[in-house]
Amino acid sequence: MAEATNDPQPSTNENIQSDDTKAKDLARMRRIGGWHASAVLAAMTLFGAGSIWAAESGLLVAQLVALGNAYLAGTVMASIFHEWGHFSGAKLSGAIAPVRAKPVRFYFLFDFDMENNTARQFLWMSAGGISANWLIAIAAALLIPLNTYEGALLFAVLVGKAVNVSYFEVPIFLRTQETNNPQNELKVQLETVGLVQWPGLIAGLLVWLALV
Repeated sequence: MAEATNDPQPSTNENIQSDDTKAKDLARMRRIGGWHASAVLAAMTLFGAGSIWAAESGLLVAQLVALGNAYLAGTVMASIFHEWGHFSGAKLSGAIAPVRAKPVRFYFLFDFDMENNTARQFLWMSAGGISANWLIAIAAALLIPLNTYEGALLFAVLVGKAVNVSYFEVPIFLRTQETNNPQNELKVQLETVGLVQWPGLIAGLLVWLALV
């Protein structure tokens, strides 16, 4: 009976703190989401404008600008969708993943608590990032004309980024399923292959050459 009449104030404080944390996360998520959405829209606007200029003018400089815009748009979209894919996977799994006050290097918007989150939550987080890159590449193939140099390059960049992500993250994902030790598997992968660029560059170049 004594336990049932304990002062409930500590529980109330925990709930208030939890609500405050959620509100802060939501505000930060909206702010960073606005920045990222603006970056995607700006990149796609530049891509569209460059593509129209190249098509209507026939100028070499216009085509070069269109290609540069395509590479920029692909890089921006791949990076932003990848990080939001990770974040979505983490949140869907119920992981501790507080949103940063400011994104690191513009793209990295949250922290994943490796110490307190479970291996299952890590797998959800990892799968979200990997899936997002392939989904945006598929969306580009369906929505963007691939019969222009710049359209083909945009798609090729997205495929190349997805290849790099998969080359680095899929082995971590698979090994974590066996060992339940994502922190160690991430460390092993970094020491073994480091951050990879060449597989995606080669894959992207082959895709672009096949389309043009």
